[in-house]
Amino acid sequence: MRNGFCNIPVTVETATRARDEYGHDVLTWVTKYAELWVSAKTRASASSFADGTSQIDGVKFTTPYHEGHGLARGQRIVWDGVNYDVQTVMDRDGHRQFIDIDATQVDT
Repeated sequence: MRNGFCNIPVTVETATRARDEYGHDVLTWVTKYAELWVSAKTRASASSFADGTSQIDGVKFTTPYHEGHGLARGQRIVWDGVNYDVQTVMDRDGHRQFIDIDATQVDT
């Protein structure tokens, strides 16, 4: 895969704790990368609908390898306004060319 195939901009966010106006701990998301360029392969869920459609429940994102990328399980990727929880982050072949990120869609 050449870098030119990574033509989809996504946002990577990291969970953090903050205090709301009542002093309670709340989970918030802060932007780690405002624009990470990826390619995406969607995975349909095991259940399909009678009309032949199926629901996307996961995506494999691929991006060029960057030393010190800091991508990790527990972060989330926002693609076209839809949130995906990062499940795994792997160097595709051990040669530090591409990173494969498996993520599952979450309800917001």
